[in-house]
Amino acid sequence: MSVRDNRSFLAMSKVVAGLLVAAMLTPGLTACEETTMTDAIYDVKRQNEAQLMALPGVVSVGVGRGPDGQPAIIVGMETPAAARAPEVPKELGGYPVVVQTTGKLKAQ
Repeated sequence: MSVRDNRSFLAMSKVVAGLLVAAMLTPGLTACEETTMTDAIYDVKRQNEAQLMALPGVVSVGVGRGPDGQPAIIVGMETPAAARAPEVPKELGGYPVVVQTTGKLKAQ
């Protein structure tokens, strides 16, 4: 490895290290236990997925994070009008339900 390559490597290492430190210090980007996805939320999703998918306009059900960064059940809706459907619960098994307009989904 040449001196020039060493300098490039060191410069890149400093950039990566700086980005990692910035990410750790940014509010909302924490690795706390209370924000970790657990098997429980996946169980809640599995228990309710068929019921949710049967609702008009629902095209997907998943697990993700809500606007507050906490674990949530994510329900994808085909249209904005469907996303306002009152049939979609606000909470399931103690987890918030976040409704997103995804549009029509197709396999690739």
